[in-house]
Amino acid sequence: MSSRKARISEKVYKKNNTTSSRGGPHNVLHSYQKHEMSRDFAIKKLSYMGTSGRLFAGQLLIEKSTRAESSDESIEILGEAAYQFKEAEIAFDQRHEAKSKKSDLYRARLFLGYLPIFAFMNSEKTFPTPDAAESAYQKTVNIGYEVLGEILDHNINTDSYKKRTNLIGLLGEISVLGLTNRAAVYDIGSDTYFALPATVEYDRANRHGTTVDRSSDINVFCDNVGLDDPAYKLAIKNSNNRYEGVNKYALGKNVRIHVTPDLEKNPDELYVASEIMKELYSEMSGISYYPEVTESLDYRTEKLFDIFDNPPTNS
Repeated sequence: MSSRKARISEKVYKKNNTTSSRGGPHNVLHSYQKHEMSRDFAIKKLSYMGTSGRLFAGQLLIEKSTRAESSDESIEILGEAAYQFKEAEIAFDQRHEAKSKKSDLYRARLFLGYLPIFAFMNSEKTFPTPDAAESAYQKTVNIGYEVLGEILDHNINTDSYKKRTNLIGLLGEISVLGLTNRAAVYDIGSDTYFALPATVEYDRANRHGTTVDRSSDINVFCDNVGLDDPAYKLAIKNSNNRYEGVNKYALGKNVRIHVTPDLEKNPDELYVASEIMKELYSEMSGISYYPEVTESLDYRTEKLFDIFDNPPTNS
């Protein structure tokens, strides 16, 4: 991957680009999606917008890499994406960003962990090797367990409600990503089945500040469909409290997974995403492990796959 490139200072950039921070990274993405600016210009602007901006810049670079003319070019672009994700952490530490941005920091780390998968799938046009898939899965579980720790350490006196809410949402996504790739690595085979965190192209599809049925958090690829399009596009919600009247599936749209109650082990189980994360970490690390942990994960995975194959419509 490409080495770190020389760049002008943030102060000079802002002086020469007076609108560089106007509206924040979400507005830059909105303008890009409305074709009001090029992808390269959006990446340039986002790279000066702290943790969230660099997270989005890295995702746009991943998307750019899939359209590269050669494998070498694709790898070079992914090197730039790696730089953006690493700088997201530096920006968080140096700029003293609002604690509500902590979820974007963990998202950047998650994408960084999946870059070898994106690189392999782009260059080889096939599914990841078993070793690479298992490594990505283990990183998923470790990052998810860190997020769980952040939630459990939440201080209502000093930490914002938004920070906790954002982290809880991320934990739900990571728990489903972990369950899916656990099955891919240890059961189905990652050479025919694997899931990736969704980039801007999917995660913010046709939306600005609101969720629509075509957006997704996780994309699942299967060999019978190929790598050009996901077999399943998953939108992850921690509960169904706000979505009871909304269809969970429609042709050409996503499959909505409500972690609670869809993946609960027992009726009325609370904090399902937290329990899944604890189980995934226990099984992977061997810490506090007992056979019932694997049985529980297998049961939850079957429930998840039932939704993939027979998505309810609420009709």
